[in-house]
Amino acid sequence: NPENPSDNDTVETRQFRARGTISATGVTVDTSDRVVKQIFDVDARKVTNEIGLGWCTLSVGGSFRPSSAGVPRRAVVAFEELRIALFGGKGPTLTLDFLFNVIGRIQNW
Repeated sequence: NPENPSDNDTVETRQFRARGTISATGVTVDTSDRVVKQIFDVDARKVTNEIGLGWCTLSVGGSFRPSSAGVPRRAVVAFEELRIALFGGKGPTLTLDFLFNVIGRIQNW
């Protein structure tokens, strides 16, 4: 979980038009010309980024806190979930949450 999640109690709610990619702890996905859903559950302090890629729906998520680095409309996220729902959710869903744990261990090694 992110450190000090209550160090700033304000979360910007205006639309943010980020373009190009979603990046989560080294997992980067090209989002050009795609609709990306960013879903905040403020009560649970969780955020999920979801993108349809045609053959699958990719989602990454984890706990968050607002950035304390003076960057507006930014959240610091501890990514914990990586899901790939095949065929737009009509097929099986691959749960690859363990990859964030592996990436974290390698980065801290």
